[in-house]
Amino acid sequence: MSAPTPSDLRHERDGAEKTIESSASMQLDLEPALEDTGAQHKSTTSDMENMRRMGRDQELVRHFRLWSMISFVALATAAWELAIFGISPALIDGGHPSLIYSSVWCFVGFGPIYLSMSEMASMAPIAGAQYHWVSEFAPERAQKILSYFTGWSSTLAWQAGNAWGLILIGTLLQAIIMVNSEAYAESAPNWHGTIIVIVISILAVAANVFGAKWLPYWQNAAFALHIIAYAGFIIPIWVNAPKASHFQVWGDWQDRGGWPSIGLSVLVGQLPALSSQTAIDSAVHMAEETRDASVSIPRVMMITWVFNYVTIFIALITIAYHMPDIDLAVADSTGYPVIYVLKESMPLAWLNVVLIVILLLLIFGNLSYLASVTRDLFAFARDQGLPFSPWISQVDAKRSIPTNACIVTGTTTALLSLIYIGSPVAFYAVISLSTVAILQCYCFSIGCLLWRRIAYPETLPPAKFSLGIWGIPTNIAAVLFSFYSFFWCFWPQENHVNAGGFNWASPLFVVTGIVAFAYYFLGGRKKYHGPVVHIEGRKSLPNELLNAILNELGPGAALHLSCTCQRLRQLLVPRVFRTITVPDKTNQAESVLAVVKAHGIHVQRIVFVGTAKFDDVKTSPALPVAAQKLLSGHGMPNLRSVSIKLELNFMQGGKWVEVDEFGIYSGNCIFNHTEDEDEVRVAEAKYQWRTPKLSDLWTEETTSRSAVAVRAKLHYKGETYQNEGFARNNNI
Repeated sequence: MSAPTPSDLRHERDGAEKTIESSASMQLDLEPALEDTGAQHKSTTSDMENMRRMGRDQELVRHFRLWSMISFVALATAAWELAIFGISPALIDGGHPSLIYSSVWCFVGFGPIYLSMSEMASMAPIAGAQYHWVSEFAPERAQKILSYFTGWSSTLAWQAGNAWGLILIGTLLQAIIMVNSEAYAESAPNWHGTIIVIVISILAVAANVFGAKWLPYWQNAAFALHIIAYAGFIIPIWVNAPKASHFQVWGDWQDRGGWPSIGLSVLVGQLPALSSQTAIDSAVHMAEETRDASVSIPRVMMITWVFNYVTIFIALITIAYHMPDIDLAVADSTGYPVIYVLKESMPLAWLNVVLIVILLLLIFGNLSYLASVTRDLFAFARDQGLPFSPWISQVDAKRSIPTNACIVTGTTTALLSLIYIGSPVAFYAVISLSTVAILQCYCFSIGCLLWRRIAYPETLPPAKFSLGIWGIPTNIAAVLFSFYSFFWCFWPQENHVNAGGFNWASPLFVVTGIVAFAYYFLGGRKKYHGPVVHIEGRKSLPNELLNAILNELGPGAALHLSCTCQRLRQLLVPRVFRTITVPDKTNQAESVLAVVKAHGIHVQRIVFVGTAKFDDVKTSPALPVAAQKLLSGHGMPNLRSVSIKLELNFMQGGKWVEVDEFGIYSGNCIFNHTEDEDEVRVAEAKYQWRTPKLSDLWTEETTSRSAVAVRAKLHYKGETYQNEGFARNNNI
């Protein structure tokens, strides 16, 4: 669609302020052009606009909707299934109370993290997620290296997380055999678990490649099984298992890791709680396959984050209250204390059923998780961040999925599973590696958002899920807690460690960083430039230079440039609509309301301009309905302030209408006269426009959102008229 010329816009201007007619005429051209790919890839207009802004072609098909994506993330994270099998570190370092309390403070701490990421997902819903956000929001000179390192960390985190899930499947299958065979329990080799991982990895890749189009459709049924199995796990334990005392659960702190103090032991033992809160952002990596992603993905993240924790907390309370002897539980032959609890609460046949159903759910979850992992890998390869990127980023034309990325992920998982052969403790090393890497991504991406929000807030893309005035404190809390969590994930489970008990996350993370930077300096820097180079309006000039130039533009120049230069429109539209003028005329107010429906997310300030003439007659309501809606903040989630400018016109034909006892005489007006209450009542009865118009204005503002600051002034020929009597009578 060609951009209109300034002559196509019909607007009136008073000084530097834009008017409603110009804004309304822009509205039609600001809508993205419909493309043929919309129907082919099931994209909405908003999806196409977001992809166009980010400079990406829509290659994947948007099969997912809100509820199928909620089911997808709930299965992919497998929250309660993974949480119950990863509790050993908390039991060793802190005991029952550590298991419960650490989960609570980690849930609270992750709140700002997921709120911040939900906002970024609404701004830029793309499969690359964190490394893309770092590139778009970081300072220009640092974006390339920071986003590159974040891309490698993200790839490491998701690949390790996939291996973690499959290792759990393999060891759980071994545990089921152990429960039924004492002979196998005494001689079960670790390599059996690795073989199981490799076999399931091959099956998962095949299912993702050949059954890709069916993935969204069986999610809801599997999610229902996820809930039913949860009840089948919880109820028998509460009914039959031996119970611990309230003191054991809430106050019996224990240190089995040999640390100098209980406090340090508890902080080391919070790893299970930290790892259980991650991976909700798997939804973002599927953003290019989710319909109306800028709205759906933030909702999915917040809903699943809360739902997952409810299931985790109840499960942990259940286990804690039915594990009176931690030493026996930790020493169980299967290696999983939860299986000890299950054996104490149900017969062998039912135990087999419960474990097999959980195993099946973990396999379903891995199918979903693998899809998210491959989209992350595909996105980073698309930006040339990895070796063999052109091959990895290829999209299967027949299936519309990144098949090669699936193959690479399956191969990587098989190789990582070899770590388990050395020691079962390596299982927790993989957990910690995944958690460490993803927390670094969270910290970098939210930190860059915080920097841009403070330094150049006008360059932030619009967000349908916006934190508004709470953005800065929320981002600060998120950065602090993600860094805090990152630090504690490097600690080993016990104070005095050997090779088997060492936390291998730190050396693996360092080695990965060395490999990443080696590839970068040996040639990767010539290929990788960061996603920001594709973003509309940010392709030619550095962010800071472009922002400095745009800051020099007045509202009129910005309006003209946004209409004549399509490349810069995305940056200029938030500036143009940051402040809007609301008139007191019906047709003009309705035009503004129409503009707000399209661009109200950018509005931060309203200036109401009205006039009151001597001969105005009293009407009810005194304000047009459209003006009332606008003044109440309708359709403007980021509105921060409202200014009211009411011009009083006592003149007709350049002469005073009359001379009276209130100071209007012979062409002069006394404004420093303070009216008493009797004078106010007489004047308001005589000039009936005063009460209804001002009263309606104030009513709208005092009933609107409390976060909106209101400044009301009466103007007469540019001078402020302070009517103290009116202020008293109307409680202003």
